Amino acid sequence: MQQDPVRGSKVTRYLNALQESPARLVLVLVATVFAAELVVMIVVTRLLPGMSLMYALVYALLLIAFLSPVLYFMVFRPLVFRRKAAEEALVISAEEFKVLAEESPNMIFINKAGRVVFASHRSAEMMGYSQEEFLAPDFDFLGLIAPEDLEQVKRNFGRHTQGKDIEPYEYGLIAKDGSRIEVIINTKLIR
Repeated sequence: MQQDPVRGSKVTRYLNALQESPARLVLVLVATVFAAELVVMIVVTRLLPGMSLMYALVYALLLIAFLSPVLYFMVFRPLVFRRKAAEEALVISAEEFKVLAEESPNMIFINKAGRVVFASHRSAEMMGYSQEEFLAPDFDFLGLIAPEDLEQVKRNFGRHTQGKDIEPYEYGLIAKDGSRIEVIINTKLIR
């Protein structure tokens, strides 16, 4: 997979930082307008005799004082409302996922960097582990996989983390009581 050369540039990172911080965006806009107006007024004072640099500075400051409310209501406030709406939508989406996952008759695990960060109630019920055991930092998820299937699972997991789609496949899990459960895994990489 080839990376876009512009994506990692300093300019792109700076623009992304501006989008993430509405306050920074307004500050940059105000500073830009102030600097531009100050340069224009300095040029005007050089061309028109009788105008002072102090006049140029005061004029630029007054312009910013009048433009600040406009920038606030036209730029800053909508960005804040958009961010709040996105955060609320994310919370609702997470709650909907949790309800869906908890109601599913399937075992659902979310694994992040080798650690279980979510296990459905059905997973706990079938495997014999509590939610707390699954989510414990020292829980070894690979210890659940039948030894004869471990290499296949590791190999597929490696391919999956490289962005390759993996077709559903069968393997064995070992429950807490030692019994074997045959499962079909269907995975999707969450970025």
